[in-house]
Amino acid sequence: MSDAEHEIAAALCLARLLPPEEAGRVAGPWIVATMTERVELPPAGVVADVGALLFGATLDRLRPAADDPALAAAIRRYEDALLGRLASDRRLVAAGFAALRLPPRMHGQAVGILVAGILARIGVTGGFTASPAVVRRLAERSPEQTVAAGHALLRDDPTLRATLADWYADAARRAQRARELVGEADIFALENLTVLAGLAQRLAAADVVRAEEAIARGVPRRVRRRRKKEGDVAAKLEDESAYPAGGFASMSTSGSIENLVTSELIYMTPPAEARSGEIDLFDMRWVEGELLYYTRDEAIFVRRRRVVFLALDHALVRARVKDAHVPFQRIVLVLAVVLVVVKKLVELLGEEALELRVVFLDEELAEERVLTELLLREWIERGICEVSSSTWPKVVASSAAETRRALVEVVSLGGGAPELDARIVDVPFPLPAGTLDDWSRATTEALSGLV
Repeated sequence: MSDAEHEIAAALCLARLLPPEEAGRVAGPWIVATMTERVELPPAGVVADVGALLFGATLDRLRPAADDPALAAAIRRYEDALLGRLASDRRLVAAGFAALRLPPRMHGQAVGILVAGILARIGVTGGFTASPAVVRRLAERSPEQTVAAGHALLRDDPTLRATLADWYADAARRAQRARELVGEADIFALENLTVLAGLAQRLAAADVVRAEEAIARGVPRRVRRRRKKEGDVAAKLEDESAYPAGGFASMSTSGSIENLVTSELIYMTPPAEARSGEIDLFDMRWVEGELLYYTRDEAIFVRRRRVVFLALDHALVRARVKDAHVPFQRIVLVLAVVLVVVKKLVELLGEEALELRVVFLDEELAEERVLTELLLREWIERGICEVSSSTWPKVVASSAAETRRALVEVVSLGGGAPELDARIVDVPFPLPAGTLDDWSRATTEALSGLV
């Protein structure tokens, strides 16, 4: 074995949730996938632990710590601060369901994405360097041979034990200070891994989701209204799949025979006992109109209709730049604002007949439009949102036509809207030039104008 193979084998023996032989059999694709996600490879045992938790392992299977006192203490801290928090994180459950829905050939990539996301979120640096070929050669060996070589190196190399102890201790300290271990960007990547075209698109989507999380942290849970509440209009019943209308609501003495209250049948004389020409009590109640029938609630369901246009101006082509004091490009922050606004409007106005239309006003923003369709896929599939390309004249005409049946609001991102119909609520959104807090305040102002 080469030195790199020995180091990976030794670190694999420190896996906490899988026996070394099992870790040697299953962790090879996980390690290779992790190497494609980040330059420095964490100890192979960490990859095996995260992969085991992702696919349903529990902390009940924790193995004994190492014989070296310093390494054993560092591993115990790692178990408490990182594995313990990760096992109790509700987002790990969502990530696990998303990973299990993937084809088996993509399970290794799912583990690599999660490992890289966790380590980036807690800020761990350092690790081991090796080529994927080394890991593949190691995976081709028998697990027993790999484990024997790993244990021998752990026993005979105090420098490696000290390096591993430092890494585990540093990871534990950073995990204790981290706000969260699994982020929405990781879950989004796993849920959409089959449709993401490649690493570049996945990184772009992850950037937007991270920017959305940063902006959303500064947006209050309850947004204050700036406008009076307008009146409601009747909504079509076929639109109300989430709010069913009708059903038996009461009883009355009028109705059809199929809605007859079944207890009325006790007034009917059985055929075997009936005499020719004799009228029973059921007949009398029918003649007198006293039979009871179930009646349906035929009331029209009424709720407010609202159509919100989020128009991304052609001037945003020049927003593909990054300011020194902000960690994201401006165009990434604009897409993050769209994501925040969609989520908050669905949360705050979920009882309304809400339609959200994201419109790109320049064909040069085609890549951003494809990315937005991916980010908003959940709401597109639910029929709440749609993403399209258009021009300002078409948006003006379409929004004016919608005013006959709904409250219409137009948010112009990155540029001023032309003159709109007087019945339309115009909410301009000029791009902030400051920090992420300024973007959060601008988003809150826009939401106040919408709700």
